[in-house]
Amino acid sequence: MTSPVRVTFSEDMNASTINGSTFTLLVAGAAVSGSVTYDAASRVAAFLPSAGILAEGQSYVATITTGVTDLAGNALASNFQFSFTTVDNTPPTIVSRSPAPGATNVATNTTIQIGFSEPMDASTITTGTLTLSTGGSGVAGVVSFNASTRVATFTPNSALAVNTVYTVTVTTGVRDANGNALAGNDSYSFTTLDNTPPAIVSRSPAPGATSVATSTIVQIGFSKSTWIVGTSFARSICSRLRRLRSGVGPSRREPVGGYVA
Repeated sequence: MTSPVRVTFSEDMNASTINGSTFTLLVAGAAVSGSVTYDAASRVAAFLPSAGILAEGQSYVATITTGVTDLAGNALASNFQFSFTTVDNTPPTIVSRSPAPGATNVATNTTIQIGFSEPMDASTITTGTLTLSTGGSGVAGVVSFNASTRVATFTPNSALAVNTVYTVTVTTGVRDANGNALAGNDSYSFTTLDNTPPAIVSRSPAPGATSVATSTIVQIGFSKSTWIVGTSFARSICSRLRRLRSGVGPSRREPVGGYVA
């Protein structure tokens, strides 16, 4: 807001009594720095903020005290006070997202939570303005908004698919309490956890192979990237690899030593 705060008097006033002490402006209980002028021709006193403008979306209180007098020295009968609120043109922003953008291994029973920077118009936060999709197809769910926390929640109707990329989109259809829309659509993605167990897809030497070289390396191929705990894997493999000691019968076998890479 760039206009000064103006007050018009009913008669000619003593300009020397109209100053920063008798004409004040407060915001949130704090004095606003500024200067005061008086135009005798129009009988208008004006308060001009030092910053040149007032802050957006703020409530101000202006006060004219009984210290102001007319040309005859008569003071106001009592302090004159009024309040006003400046326009809010600032668009809301998203300040939190859950799951986080780029998150992986997200639980399939997760909900989507979006936090806003200011009070919002709850009627604009719907399944049409807060969506979840995968592969270009929308996910069915319900949307709610908590005014006290300023958090919108999308709850899918059913569990999400495993190991799947999902995209969250908040459109410019959502608006703050003053009708300001997001500056632009906001989209991000996350990936659900993969709880599909790995499978063994190759073995070398092959099961039942004979005449295998004594220097061979045992190799196991998995269907997906897999964490291997060396000790347990080694025990699992080595307990199955046995060799005959010289002169020892088939019933006397020992594990083969080795390591896992």
